[in-house]
Amino acid sequence: MSLQGLLEPVARKSGTAGSEGAPAQQCAGATRRAVITDPAPVPVRVPRKELLMRLRQRECELCEAGTTVAVHQVTGLKELGKPGPGQPTWAALMAKMRRKTLIVCAPCHDWIHANPVAHAA
Repeated sequence: MSLQGLLEPVARKSGTAGSEGAPAQQCAGATRRAVITDPAPVPVRVPRKELLMRLRQRECELCEAGTTVAVHQVTGLKELGKPGPGQPTWAALMAKMRRKTLIVCAPCHDWIHANPVAHAA
């Protein structure tokens, strides 16, 4: 076989698979006016996040005082340290709840920052 024979395109029959000039086939009796009959979407209620529900209670989770509250947050639960007698009350509560956030009043928030965890993991 010569090099010229390799470079020539392969001839195809018109209307076969892969040909660019084949006309699109249409169904007999098909109309071009389609009617969408999908049912209307039903709204789904998404439950509120746990943190929002805890904030809306407006109650300190340490002293249970009903006052203006703030959120104390740690980077990770491992920062709370090992459980034991040296662990502060706030860290033990966060570890028990398995949450990185704690809803506290201003005096308790100041107390948390004054008593950090001494022996973080």
